[in-house]
Amino acid sequence: MRTLHDVAKAINDDPSLGITATVQKSWASTDGKVAGTRFRRQGKGRTGLKLVVTSVRLKRPVCEVDTAQFYENARDAIEWLEKWRRFVRHFHRVPTMGEGHVVPGEPKVSRGRVLTAKQLRALPSGSFVWVRVKEHGEDFYRMNDALPLTKTDCNEGRILTIGQEMPINYAFPGIDFDSTDADMPTGDERLSWDDGENEISLAAVSFSH
Repeated sequence: MRTLHDVAKAINDDPSLGITATVQKSWASTDGKVAGTRFRRQGKGRTGLKLVVTSVRLKRPVCEVDTAQFYENARDAIEWLEKWRRFVRHFHRVPTMGEGHVVPGEPKVSRGRVLTAKQLRALPSGSFVWVRVKEHGEDFYRMNDALPLTKTDCNEGRILTIGQEMPINYAFPGIDFDSTDADMPTGDERLSWDDGENEISLAAVSFSH
């Protein structure tokens, strides 16, 4: 998928998603204020396409992307659809609106209690985990969302002693780490730690009304 028309076709070709989509021409004003005055500068305007996604069950729009707006593009629609598919598949929910944007999950998906290393090890691949990552020196979180977990064994030829747990690589979109990392918590320790470059915490995904 590369365009809004591609996104609309993918939606309309898959009834299991529970949504329909339309694309229409759009226009946005590019008028701007003249600094230091009460006057406005008239622009030529900007044309584009507007995608409107409607929930079949809720009978109202759940996503709108308008490329006439300089801050919106087809990538926003593609990422939204990918997220919708993940949440519908794993949580069997439909998105609702929140703060002007679509919030996948009904009830609202939010960060739950911080997991322990033992609890993370017990989760199967494909589970969603609330991942928060903040780089040193930054005031904001680079990652703060529910993301799918991928787990792989990473024995790397080591001979395990009796009772020793298999080392595991935990990967999320944008970050990964091993259970053998010296700074990563183990056992019943909660997964909120500093790896030398980032402050990381992993939590359960919870639902609230």
